[in-house]
Amino acid sequence: MFDEALDQYQVVSENLQTVANTFPFHGMKPEHVKDQARIRTAIDALRTARDAEADGLEALRRIVNEL
Repeated sequence: MFDEALDQYQVVSENLQTVANTFPFHGMKPEHVKDQARIRTAIDALRTARDAEADGLEALRRIVNEL
């Protein structure tokens, strides 16, 4: 169960890194927020991270119930 939770949070981490790379804090240009490809990439990554977070939380709930 721990591995399942770990796997889900790895997906969360990877997708949040995608968002950070798509819209970097340093070096951000105003045109980045208008770039539809960047926007779509970030939206897809955020949705994937959200879904993995929900699955990770469910795995943690199962762990708690077993304890």
